This record gives sequence, C-alpha cells and structure tokens, in this order.
Amino acid sequence: MNLEQIDLALQKVDELVELTSSAEYKTYIYNHLNPVKYELKRIRSFVANGENPPPAAPEFTYRIEHLTTSGWNVMDNKDTKMAKSAASDKLNYYISEGVNPDALRVVVDL
Repeated sequence: MNLEQIDLALQKVDELVELTSSAEYKTYIYNHLNPVKYELKRIRSFVANGENPPPAAPEFTYRIEHLTTSGWNVMDNKDTKMAKSAASDKLNYYISEGVNPDALRVVVDL
C-alpha cells in the first residue's frame, strides 16, 4: 500500500464511523473499526518513513508429535514447519489412518 491508499482507507473508516454514529449497535461497530483504524495508522507511519511494516502478529509454524515410549517425538520429519491449516490436515490424515488421537498433538514449531 502507498500513502494515498492508506489515507483513503483511513478516510473510509472515519466515514463508516460517522455513518453508523446513530445506529443501534454503534458501539459494536466502532469497537471493530477502531483496531482497523489504528492498524492503518501503524502501517502509515512505516510507509511514510520508507520502511516496510513488520507483521502485526507473528506467523507461527507447527509440527505434529506422536507419543511414544520415549516421550513426544516428531511423527515424521516432513511434519515440521507447517502452516496451521496444513498441520490440521495432516493430523486428520493420521487419525483417519488409525493413529490414536490421544497419542498425537500439534505444537508451535520453535
């Protein structure tokens, strides 16, 4: 996003707040628009300084572990550094293949 786009988005958020100011659920609407407004302002400050904004929240990767007699171990070396959706799909695959769900877990891959 460039500054012009960010400023336009901020203007639209302000317009939405104004449009809904007399709505029955204005507090609910405002509470959801307010974080958007401040995230746009955060991004704008970085763009104005010629920097790339860091992500608002870290993106975690996940691994699947299997409980064995020696404790929790990675199920397969391919089962590391996965996106959350991929880890969920793989977990469901193992369960469908007959692995005891109580012996499986998904953990954040550090």
